[in-house]
Amino acid sequence: MRKTALTLLLALACAAVYAQEKNINFGIALGYYDRYSPGHSEILDISSSSSYNGISYRSTPNVLPTITLEAGYIFPGNHVGAFMGTYVNYAWNNLSGGPSPMRESETIIHLVPQVRLYYYYTGDVRLYAILGLGVRYRTFAETFEGDTIKAKYTDFSYIFSPFGMSFGGQWTISCDFGHGRPWSTFNLTAGYRF
Repeated sequence: MRKTALTLLLALACAAVYAQEKNINFGIALGYYDRYSPGHSEILDISSSSSYNGISYRSTPNVLPTITLEAGYIFPGNHVGAFMGTYVNYAWNNLSGGPSPMRESETIIHLVPQVRLYYYYTGDVRLYAILGLGVRYRTFAETFEGDTIKAKYTDFSYIFSPFGMSFGGQWTISCDFGHGRPWSTFNLTAGYRF
């Protein structure tokens, strides 16, 4: 049931993308994000040491940049756009010092349909606001002494950006300022307009 609903959601969100070729936008980027905000990697990129029952442990985390995939359609009139944003993050953490090393890893995927309201639109410059609500999938695995424990979580994602800007004709650069999950502060994307 969950896979069917997800497939239907993606099909509906992407149907507009192919409706009118000149208004299709597609982008891929390594996005900046604030690791301390909710919804980002829960393995923070901060090394630390601690002790438990007289044993010292050392944490060595690694957090990759968020990969941003966006596709969308700007409706005739250039005032409203429908977009699908996909944001993927991977992180892992090695803990050493105890009787056996331990490894944690996680993958977080956000699927966020978005509405973009354009309040300034010329050929090469566009200013807009974003409102999006979607789902967040997180998988977590912990390996200790050869045994692996896995868990999956699903909750919601949202994006609110009162100010975004996009520059360029066929090749575009977009920067969105706002708050939400999967990113806060800003998201930077380079894309191609078909």
